[in-house]
Amino acid sequence: MKKRPRLSKEQAMAAFPLRNEGLQAAVADNGELSVTIPRRKDWLGKVLSIVFVVPKQRHVVLDAVGADVWGMCDGQHTVSDVIGGIAEKYRLNRKEAEVSVTTYMRQLGKRGLLAFAVAKKQGE
Repeated sequence: MKKRPRLSKEQAMAAFPLRNEGLQAAVADNGELSVTIPRRKDWLGKVLSIVFVVPKQRHVVLDAVGADVWGMCDGQHTVSDVIGGIAEKYRLNRKEAEVSVTTYMRQLGKRGLLAFAVAKKQGE
């Protein structure tokens, strides 16, 4: 497996978070966002669904803050923009918002809900 290069903090803050286009999202009346994740359709998903009871889809519920982060992950805002927006809306200092938002985005990325577009370095 190809190892991904480590990003500097500046590169990570300049990255553009993108929502997974294969997911459906719906906002509830209470401000929570429900993201629907379909079961894998590749061979591994088929084998696992035979061996285990695997639902056709699962739901992840994001609270109001999570819904705000999700809404800004449109490929138009950088990670830094998202942090600034959350800090302003919820009256957090920049460092608190940075720690919270980056941790949250990293978890969404690990779950396959978000991806990050990073500009190539000069000369690559």
